[in-house]
Amino acid sequence: GGDLVIRMVERLRARGLGFIMVVTGRRHDSQFMAFVEAATKRAGDSSLRLLGYVPQEDLVPLLHHAFALVFPSRYEGFGLPAIEAMAAGCPVIYHAVTALPEVVGDAGIPVTDYSEGAFLDAIQRLAEDPNKRDELIALGKNRAEQFSWESCVDRLLNAMSSR
Repeated sequence: GGDLVIRMVERLRARGLGFIMVVTGRRHDSQFMAFVEAATKRAGDSSLRLLGYVPQEDLVPLLHHAFALVFPSRYEGFGLPAIEAMAAGCPVIYHAVTALPEVVGDAGIPVTDYSEGAFLDAIQRLAEDPNKRDELIALGKNRAEQFSWESCVDRLLNAMSSR
């Protein structure tokens, strides 16, 4: 979903959303970086930061202070980044595919139309409703607890003992 995030950056200012998009994750290939450079020039500002891999001790504060995790994954095997964000008190706006609806549940904002406009609409709705953001933070923390190691071990042991 990196390409979608980059296209969103170009439209942030036009929508009056003064956010900076921060992209974390693996090192990006040269084709993606060329796309980023072209988009950044067109946007004419510095509303994009590519951080690359972020160590866990830095990721938690980064998520905690973020407005939201925008997670436009086209395929997600489980959704650990969403759980990490919810645990850190960061609302999740996600592409409602594969495991993400089950993992995030009602603790995030699902986006079914895979377009930068649909994700920007979700960001804008959240920006205009601070109470909704607070609600999602509380729901997300509760939801993330269901995926803690302790909780997973308890469920596994219960399942094994019920046979």
